Amino acid sequence: MTSIRSGLYELGDPEEVHAQLERGEDSGEYFYYRLNDEAGIQIEMDEWKPRKVGINTTEKMKENFRIWLQRDGVEDKFRNCAKQLVELRRVRMTTPRWEQFALGQYFVCRVRNCPNDEDKQWSSRAKFETHLRNEHVAEDYVDLFEAQERCRQVWKYPPVPSETSP
Repeated sequence: MTSIRSGLYELGDPEEVHAQLERGEDSGEYFYYRLNDEAGIQIEMDEWKPRKVGINTTEKMKENFRIWLQRDGVEDKFRNCAKQLVELRRVRMTTPRWEQFALGQYFVCRVRNCPNDEDKQWSSRAKFETHLRNEHVAEDYVDLFEAQERCRQVWKYPPVPSETSP
C-alpha cells in the first residue's frame, strides 16, 4: 500500500512539468499560467470524506480556494489568463477552420447538377467554395454565399434518452 500511495504522489506532483514549462516560456511559443496555491491545500490524493458524497472534502477545497483567491496578485493572474485566452480565440475566429471547430459545421452540396456523386460533403467553407467554383457553372446557383448558406449543416449532439423513456 505504501508503494501505491507514493506512486500516486509522484503522478500527482506537477512540479516537474511546471519546471519544464517555465523553462520554455521565454521562447514565446506559448503562454503559461499556473493557477494554484503553491502551499497546497493539505488534502490527501485519495481523500473523499465522507466516503459516499465527499461533502467535507469538497467544502475544504472550496474554502481553501476562496482564501487563496483573496491573496495579492491571484485575481490578476486569472484576469491576465482570461485576457490572453480571449485574444487567442479572437485570432482563431479569423481562420477558415473556425466555423468547423466552433460550430461543428460542414457543407453538403445540394446545388442542382452536382457532378460529384460520391462525396457531397465538405468540412470547411473554403473547400466547399472551391467545389462550387470548380465543379459547377454559375447557372447552377444564383449567389455563391446563398448557395453556401443553403448547403451549410451544423452537427447536432444526439439527444440523451431520458430515464423515463420506454
